[in-house]
Amino acid sequence: MTALSTSVVILAGGRSRRLGRDKATLLLGGLPLWQHVLRRVAPLTDDVVLVLRAGQRLEAPGCTVVYDAPAQGGVLAALANGLEAARHPCAWALPCDTPFVSCDLLRYERGLLGAGVDAVVPRVPEGLEPLQALYRCRCATALRASLAAGNRAVSVALAGLSVRHVDAEEQRRCGALPQALLNINTPQDLALAESLLRTPDGGCAPWAE
Repeated sequence: MTALSTSVVILAGGRSRRLGRDKATLLLGGLPLWQHVLRRVAPLTDDVVLVLRAGQRLEAPGCTVVYDAPAQGGVLAALANGLEAARHPCAWALPCDTPFVSCDLLRYERGLLGAGVDAVVPRVPEGLEPLQALYRCRCATALRASLAAGNRAVSVALAGLSVRHVDAEEQRRCGALPQALLNINTPQDLALAESLLRTPDGGCAPWAE
């Protein structure tokens, strides 16, 4: 499969008490966070699924929008919903608050999704980044089973899958900069992102052609 036969699932339903508003609509350089993600990945796919919480509204022309039911199961349920809605056999899952997502890293993950591999997940010093990862969409079945067993943790659900990890050295070799995995969780994170955005390359390698 080519990159264009891979969907993108943007998880945009999260709230942030520390930031005082929905992450998706938080402005960075005058643009909502989720649109930074969309613009970065748009050249890599022809299928974008936007997962929102119940009652949330975003203008997203060209995207498939799906909604989580209240108290459905948090991020794990949102991921399952997105994978089920995707048109292609595999999908990158990305949170809406990662404005410097690396197309180089995403392409590298795509090349690692070989036979017998269910997911390709970056590893950082703090642990795994299962929400900046590539999944076979059939994994939604296993995620649903994990939810049915009373588990809402993505990390626990991953234990039942065949996962290829991408360590920091591999990330560096494929061209991903450290900020590729930056999540905007605090005002300090947002200030850092604003400063990165003002650098000559906009905080990361140029958007994919």
